[in-house]
Amino acid sequence: MLKNPSSYFRSQALYQLNIKNCTIYTYNLTDLYVKFDAQYFILSVVLLCIEVLIALFIHDDIIRPYIGDVLVVMLIYCFLRTFFTFPVIETVIFVFAFSVAIEFCQYLNMIEKVGLEKSKLAKIILGNSFSWIDIICYTSGILIIVVAEKINEK
Repeated sequence: MLKNPSSYFRSQALYQLNIKNCTIYTYNLTDLYVKFDAQYFILSVVLLCIEVLIALFIHDDIIRPYIGDVLVVMLIYCFLRTFFTFPVIETVIFVFAFSVAIEFCQYLNMIEKVGLEKSKLAKIILGNSFSWIDIICYTSGILIIVVAEKINEK
């Protein structure tokens, strides 16, 4: 038995995510390329600018609540792809899970529980109310990403 299993994994550059003894993903860290991608960086900057403009200047019933949620998953995806070359499917799964986790935090009123209820920035970034429609918007954004990546492959 290893006294310090994490040192073994670090020395082998191998990490695993185990849930109830089932290996979900195994990555050899030497295969995970960290690489700057200017195209995704430009897309990230453009999407961030659009999101900021929506947050500051648009207060309607369609673009801000729905289009903003579709675009935010695209922004997170493009930001990750700016620096990492993870496979598309794994990246979109992570982005979707992250987005749903944020939405779940809204359901639990986490902004109030951590004392940020007076922070306008926290409310803009994290949101302040749970909605199933937001999850549908995140799903739509993820589907658009998958389709765009398939088209880009060709």
